[in-house]
Amino acid sequence: MRASDAFFAIAQNQEERWVLLRVNLDGKSRVLLELTSPWGSFVTPSPDGRRLAYATLTTESNVWLLADF
Repeated sequence: MRASDAFFAIAQNQEERWVLLRVNLDGKSRVLLELTSPWGSFVTPSPDGRRLAYATLTTESNVWLLADF
């Protein structure tokens, strides 16, 4: 099945978690990925319909300590 046989959506499931769904044209859906946040999320299929690219906004940060450089 190709990406053109379905559409993709970000929704909240029954456990109130955000998920990326693949929804077939007949209405059947399948969870592809659980997301940490819906904010800034988008999904787009590749031109050949075989892959998905997605991005999501996070607020995570790292701090690095460099000693003796």
